[in-house]
Amino acid sequence: MSESLSKIFALILAVLLFYIFPVENMLTRQEDVSRVFVLTETTKFVDSVRSLGYITPLMYMQFTRNLSATGISYDIEMEHLHSSINPV
Repeated sequence: MSESLSKIFALILAVLLFYIFPVENMLTRQEDVSRVFVLTETTKFVDSVRSLGYITPLMYMQFTRNLSATGISYDIEMEHLHSSINPV
């Protein structure tokens, strides 16, 4: 009886080690890849806006389409700052 319990325990442990942990590791890596992709796309978008000085609807739609390709929904918030220099 105890021998069969140890075999069942070993089988459960083997399933955990061979299937569950690699899948969890793969999902973590996929999350990291998505994070890097979003950072890259955001940097491209911000650099483009800085160089042009404005945002076109096409630029914004391409940016949101690229972000939605990850399968994760994002809340996009933009902030417009305008510096004014008053000479003395």
